[in-house]
Amino acid sequence: MSLDQFTSVELRDNWKELNLRQLDVTMGQKGMQAELRRRFGVDGGYTNTDLRRTTLYGDHPHVQASFENLPFPNAIFNVILFDPPFLVDRRSISGHDYRRRYFKKYTVQEKPGYAGTPGNIGQKFGAWPTRPALRKQLFHSFTELKRILAPQGRIIFKWTNSDASLKWALSLKNGLAVERVYTRKSMGGKTKKTYYVWLRHGRGGE
Repeated sequence: MSLDQFTSVELRDNWKELNLRQLDVTMGQKGMQAELRRRFGVDGGYTNTDLRRTTLYGDHPHVQASFENLPFPNAIFNVILFDPPFLVDRRSISGHDYRRRYFKKYTVQEKPGYAGTPGNIGQKFGAWPTRPALRKQLFHSFTELKRILAPQGRIIFKWTNSDASLKWALSLKNGLAVERVYTRKSMGGKTKKTYYVWLRHGRGGE
């Protein structure tokens, strides 16, 4: 792939060092990139996207875009990293966020969407206002990532089962097939687990 295929995209910062076949659509603080490099040796110049022009620690994405609506051609990326928000604002369930003391850096919703969208910036991690919103946006996001994934490419999906199980999240993958799952204890709670799931285009009835 050449830069000519990014004609509608404003590339920023160190674009000359990018691997234009690898994309991190949830750049955040690049924590997923660091863990994949440390645990699995998956490395190499990701093109980074984020809704913010500047992240909490001062990093700048190469492309400012939502993972639900990406300005890239079809079937173009060999590796896509996807670490979406996995929490639901508890106030949407009970009217009172009983986890606020523990999860205040995650929750605080001011507008529909998830923390980190334009107009609701400043949270380190995102939280969805309702479970139906999480379901809808996760399905739309998998559909969009499937569109830009190369035929032999892989999506590496990160999920923590704080508010919804991995099985529930993968029920929204829209025809993508699970190739591999890695599990570790979550750093957010003793009983919670964090998963890395390798996804590819499905074949046949997958």
